[in-house]
Amino acid sequence: MDKRECERPDGTRTRHAGWSFRTSPPTHADGVLATLSEYRGLPEAHYVLGAGSSDLMFRAIRLWVTPHSRVLTLDPTYGEYGHILEQVIGCTPQRFMLREEDRYAVDLDALRAEFARGHDWIFLVNPNSPTGTTLRHTELVSLLDALHPNTHLWIDETYVDYVDPAMTLEPLAAARQRIVVCKSLSKCYGLSGLRAAYLCGDSELIAQVRRVTPPWVLGLPTQMAVIGALRNPDYYAGRWAETRRLRERLSTLLDGIGIETLGGQANFLLCSLRDRSITACWLIERCRHRKMFLRSLDNFGTRIDPWTFRIAVKDAATNQRMVGIIAEALAMGGNTIPTQSSP
Repeated sequence: MDKRECERPDGTRTRHAGWSFRTSPPTHADGVLATLSEYRGLPEAHYVLGAGSSDLMFRAIRLWVTPHSRVLTLDPTYGEYGHILEQVIGCTPQRFMLREEDRYAVDLDALRAEFARGHDWIFLVNPNSPTGTTLRHTELVSLLDALHPNTHLWIDETYVDYVDPAMTLEPLAAARQRIVVCKSLSKCYGLSGLRAAYLCGDSELIAQVRRVTPPWVLGLPTQMAVIGALRNPDYYAGRWAETRRLRERLSTLLDGIGIETLGGQANFLLCSLRDRSITACWLIERCRHRKMFLRSLDNFGTRIDPWTFRIAVKDAATNQRMVGIIAEALAMGGNTIPTQSSP
């Protein structure tokens, strides 16, 4: 391949990579907004773009939440929400506790009662990270029916396409005034390094975020990649289906070496060590010395026990290799960290 070429998501090639690196992008990413509108079926006024979901979280949540706001989050859940709410804004969220003995499933009746209680904002990640547990569309609609008239809902759908793209609440968010959907394009479209995400919601709420959105929030390579990804739904549907198959196989392999999978409907598995004589931190450090990086869950809330970790789903050969490294680490025993070596 010519060094100036790069692969598009559908496998075709373009010679514009180098040009895109040195060319200023459209100021407001109009092409991305138009493509979102075309393929998501909603007017552009319902979308605002960001350089990854964290960018949107830091901008939007600070507009709507104060230190005195009554806020509800899941626990465990994606740690950036707790950081922004507690450390940046200074409010104290109420935590809706998920229990390991229930495999971190959501008690729907208890959560419905919280939806009716009158919080200012509820932050819900679905599928949840790091647990992978998922509320289905019918369950979400039942929660929305119970939503207090003064409560706003932020739902993070970063991983929803791995389960079913039809589960999205984007159409409901656009039609109602109190729902915002946050959608990272990093995971499901494989664009983590390019940083792209969007919020979908009522046009007045979205306009508030647009007013504090800087120009050129997405670079030109990112805009090109996002448009290419959105225009190839069939390609990505095939990759998501492949990820589901690889995830099930990885779960089986882990079970074979004494690792229990607690949940996962996205591109990762939540895992627990059956051998309670060692901790997840111990295993993570041992794997790190063999150039394998497992996800520590230290900042995902208060409910993760010391034996739990998260592992990403890779291709079949890499999955097999990862399981081999974990098995070797477990077989070493003891409390010392091994000398660094290559697998």
